[in-house]
Formats: sequence, structure tokens, C-alpha cells
Amino acid sequence: MYQIMIIDDETYFREYLRTTIPWECYDFEICDEASSGEEGLLKIPISKPDIILVDINMPGVNGIDFAKQAKEKYPGISIIIITGYNEFEYARQALKIGVFNYISKPFEKQELIDSVISLKNNIIARKKKDVFINNIQKQYNETLPAIKNNILNNAVKGAYLNKYNELRIELETLKITIPKLPFLVSIIKVDIPKEYDLLRRKELKEKMVLLINSIVYDECVIFEDNSNKTILLTGISGEGKYKLFIRRCNEIIQNVNKSLGFTLTIGIGIVCTELSDIPISFEKACIALKNKFLLGNNKTIEFYSLKFEAEVKEIFPFKLKNDLLMHTRLLDGEIVQETFSVIYNFIKSSKLPIDYIYILYTELLSLCFSYLDEYGYNIEKVFGLDFHPFEEIINKQTMTEVHDYVSYIYGKLISCLNDNKKIHSVKIVDKAKKYIDNNFQRNDLLIEDIAASVFFHPSYLRFLFKKETGITLGDYLTGVRMLKARELLKNPKLNHTEVANMSGYSDAAYFSKCFKKYNKISTSEYEKNINANSLNWETRK
Repeated sequence: MYQIMIIDDETYFREYLRTTIPWECYDFEICDEASSGEEGLLKIPISKPDIILVDINMPGVNGIDFAKQAKEKYPGISIIIITGYNEFEYARQALKIGVFNYISKPFEKQELIDSVISLKNNIIARKKKDVFINNIQKQYNETLPAIKNNILNNAVKGAYLNKYNELRIELETLKITIPKLPFLVSIIKVDIPKEYDLLRRKELKEKMVLLINSIVYDECVIFEDNSNKTILLTGISGEGKYKLFIRRCNEIIQNVNKSLGFTLTIGIGIVCTELSDIPISFEKACIALKNKFLLGNNKTIEFYSLKFEAEVKEIFPFKLKNDLLMHTRLLDGEIVQETFSVIYNFIKSSKLPIDYIYILYTELLSLCFSYLDEYGYNIEKVFGLDFHPFEEIINKQTMTEVHDYVSYIYGKLISCLNDNKKIHSVKIVDKAKKYIDNNFQRNDLLIEDIAASVFFHPSYLRFLFKKETGITLGDYLTGVRMLKARELLKNPKLNHTEVANMSGYSDAAYFSKCFKKYNKISTSEYEKNINANSLNWETRK
């Protein structure tokens, strides 16, 4: 029931309002009474009325003053003023302060009943609206962290390549604040004991984030990537800020170790002076972090301190790593082992220092485990609990032993995942198809955009798509666009330019050329056939 409070200094009139109308029949209940405006204001927070019936002419705080104060303190309350005065000025004041209705004495009971029923309907509508808005706000608040995490992950992984205006717009629209340039990308890898369950791990990481925020309190955004590494974007604008941040990183390591009981390593990327530097800084932070396996954990590792790393990356061809990862993704064990043989011969002929060899094979192992993350597998589930691959590498005595061990790890990974190959491949391809189906109208849609939507490298996705479907990504995109174009050409109200734009082509002439090549018939001939078929059908009818 909806609660009504009566405020009037005349006892008989309060009794009249309380007893004359069968309030329960209209889903109302008298929750309280007051003999003055002052008393009414005191009782509102206790009785919590939905509607207040108040007389204007009362000593002390009159009805108008009461209504004004009540609406200021409790804007959700609805007020009906009842008075013996029938003056326009009172009505004007009442409406101005948000009073729902102004009823003059004497009045018919039905007039008051109609007024409160109308008010009840307004309250119901308002409460429904409030519930709807609250639900929308709740959903938004619940999904915002995930959206924010996804956008920032895409930014560091290079998904916004040459589209940094889009990144700015998305950040502004969702009110996601990142540090002002220049800033650094850093990655934190924690060494939480393996025996801890997921809940305990989550609690420790949440405490770690709170501790980080308390130390790096100015201009710092913290989020996680898909492999549960913690990523920091930290502003370093101002003299000495870079060195200050490094000192704070060392302080984080010491405090986490002391208060939470586990170690962590922080990899520091290069300074970003433009948004386009974000994926580069992230890549450098990854390289710095990988060196924990040579330099040890519980350290801050700056990319700038790894002078030899650039030399190693130049000496070791990117194509070999690219081929290895591509064929691993395709779970082609035979070609992976052949690629390892090429890598082995290349490294051996290059006569690299042993430290460089450790770094290269460590990076290959990291690529392997990153791939495991993509499949959603836990490393311990595949290789067992007592698995310490990087320690194994360090303890190997010769390059041949290191090489054989790393190639064995890749072989075991491929053997373990081969049974799930079809399921994973189909899932990726289906996601790519769905993205194309939803975005084919964009005339600037690129293979890179499609690949970014499924977190795959474009070359890997091309291989996988062709392997699973028998056609190329480009052919599928063209097919979707042509299907839409044939549908649109049936509409005589659309000209060719409009059909082209709605099918994902910015140039009508190029669209016509593509249409004829794909359908073996020109757009005008296609329209003639449609009209002819339509006429024949009408004739047959």
C-alpha cells in the first residue's frame, strides 16, 4: 500500500480526511498525522510517506513553507495542498515548488480521491523508471571494468594501429582516464605459490593492486591482460619522474614481499611520447620481463638497461620466430620440428655468446606458454606441477641440450592440444565470420581489423580461415557484401551509390565492377532480371 500523511492544525479535519474516505479500497494507508508543519517535517523520515496532504493555513510553518522545505529534503515525496483560500498566488507558489495539486475547500471527496489516484499512477511510473535506470546503471557499472580492460589491452597489443583517434574517442566516451604523455608501460609478473587456489590468488592480487596504488598514487592506470599479468600505464611527466618511478617499483617489490609473502618482477618498457608508442613500449616491457629468467626474479628490469637485447633481436631473424609460432598455432608438429632444426643451425652458425642463446630459447618458451594461454590451458595441467622450464634451461650444459629441451616442450604442447584443434579452429573462424557479418558495411574494413577482433595475427587468421573454410577471408567478405548488394538492388528506391555504400563500397564504379566479376552479370542486368521475373509472376497471377 501507498502511505499517506495528513498535516492540519484542526483535529476534526484530520479525522474527516482519515475516516471519510475508504483509503484501503484504493491501495492507500494513513501512516501518520501531524498538527503543524514543524511536526510534519520531524515525522517524515520516521513514517516515510509517499504522499502528504497538507493545509496551507497553519501557525508557524505554513503549508507553502512546509512544502518547500519537504521537497528540498525529500524530493521523492508527492504533496497535495488543501486550503480554504482560493487565490491564484497560492496556487502559483505551490506549483512552483513542485506541489502535485492544489485543492480548495470545500471539495468533493471524489476530487481528492481522483487526485491521489492520479498521483499514485505517477509514483508507480516514476518508481518503474527509477528501477529501470538503476538496472541500466548497475549493468553499466558491472561491465565497465571489463570494457575498460578490453580497450586498454587492445591498445597495448596494437589493435589500434593507425587508428589512435578511435582510441581517444572510446576513452573519452567511456570516461576512461589514462596518464598524460609521456608515460611508461610496465608489466608485473607475480610468483604466487602454486598450491594456492584461485580465490586465494585473486585476493592476493587485489591486495597487491591496492598496495601499488598507495605507492604509485599519481597518474597510474592498472589492468590485467589475458595471461593474468598486471599492466601499468604510469605518467612520468616532469624532471626526475622516470627515476622516481623506478624507485617506487623497487618499493612495490619490497612491500609485496614483506606484507603479502610472494615475489614479483617488473618489466619496464620505453617512454611513450605518442599514443602510437603504447604497443612498442609494451613489447619492450615484455622483453625486459623475459630477462627475469636470466637476471632472477624479485627485480625491476628496465628495457633501457638491456643494451645487448637490440643486438640479439637483429641477429635472430624475426621470420624464424614467426614461422615457428604460426605452425605451432596450426598444430603442425612436423613443420615445427623442421623449423627448430633451422633455428638450431642458424644459432650455431652465428656463434652467439651463451647468454644470448639462453635469451633466445627463453623467448621461444615464452611464446609457447603464451599460446597455451590462448587455448585456456593451465601450464601445470599440461606439464605437471613440478615443472620449472626456465630453471631447466639455465641448468643445461650445452646448446644442444637447451635446444632439445625446448623443442621437446613444443612437441608435448602440440601433442596435448591436437585433439582440440578442430574445436578451437572452428571457434576462431566463427568469431571472424560473425565480426565480418556485423561490420561488412564499413568501407574501411581491413583484414587487420578482423584479426584484432579475435586476437589473432592477420597472417595466422588467413591461414586458419582458408584451412577451415576453403576460401580466403577476402572472398568471404566479398561474398557477404555481394549477398547484401543483391538484396538491396531489389529495392527500386535505392540508387547504385546508395547500394554500394550500404554494401561496404565507397566507390559506386568499383562496386559495379566487383558485382559483375562476382555475379557474372552487371548490376543493371541483374535489376532487369528482377523486374522481368516480377512481371512474369504478376502475369501468371
